[in-house]
Amino acid sequence: MFLVTLVILRRESLDATVASALVVGVTSITLILLLSLLALPHVTGANLRQSAVPFIDGKPFDASLLELIFGVVLLAYFGHISAGNCAAVVLQRDPSARSFIRGSVAALAAAIGLYSVWVLAVNGAVSPAALSGESGTALEPLAAEVGPSIHILGSVFAVLAMGMASIHYSLALFNQAREWLPALASEVAPARAGWRKVATSRAGRFWVGVLPVAAIFLGAEGLMLADRESFAGPLGFLGTITAPVLAGIFPMLMVVAGRRKGDCEVGFVWRLVGHPVVAAAVFLFFLAALLLHGLVIWEEPYERVAALVVAAAAVAVGA
Repeated sequence: MFLVTLVILRRESLDATVASALVVGVTSITLILLLSLLALPHVTGANLRQSAVPFIDGKPFDASLLELIFGVVLLAYFGHISAGNCAAVVLQRDPSARSFIRGSVAALAAAIGLYSVWVLAVNGAVSPAALSGESGTALEPLAAEVGPSIHILGSVFAVLAMGMASIHYSLALFNQAREWLPALASEVAPARAGWRKVATSRAGRFWVGVLPVAAIFLGAEGLMLADRESFAGPLGFLGTITAPVLAGIFPMLMVVAGRRKGDCEVGFVWRLVGHPVVAAAVFLFFLAALLLHGLVIWEEPYERVAALVVAAAAVAVGA
């Protein structure tokens, strides 16, 4: 997967990434529906009725039940990075942004439908005990319940869907690192002119942009070799830390700022989205989520500190 990512980054062609995303997207949707259809015959009412909701039927509040939910759910519907990567191409063809906005809404609606089908099929086919004890994806317990066909289809789905997500995030990191290069090169001492020359060359810019991507892949390999890998754990933590800022707070600030003074005039807008009341409500909702995780839900000190620091930074930026 890392080598494939390197090839796509080396091409520096967004058109290739968009084209591959379309092919992988269609394939992934087909695989999700096939996996769900295989699981549906094994759905039982007892599994679907199982619940452990705090304050219902006398159950006490258990913060551990909420540790993973918020961040994982946010990341499940978090497509802002890929939308940003595609915007440069789409807006050149449709400067009004009408098709871009409608396409994003349609994509979100499709994601909601697919996730609903998948959750119904998996939660109904696999017992709650098997799901709660799984550190990886739901494919392993689902295969134990349905059969080896889940392993085949699930492996293809995991490589394609997670691989495409990896490419989009890698492309975002790659572009961000290269954007920082001119500032970094201008700040180094004159005695290090050789570094400036390497950093500003085509090859140098490419390899410096690859560094954060390589670091993440090496970190993932290290976790697997140390037998400390977890699928939901990092998603829950990073989703709670990053998604409220990138999916809720920053977009609202950018919309408000763009409505006041933008670089170009957009022909199609939803006025309600940029209304001060809506922007403030979205900002406060995600800020409250960060504060709740930092003060109540999370128990590890580093998690609480991280949530409170991000919340303070969000307030500072918003102010």
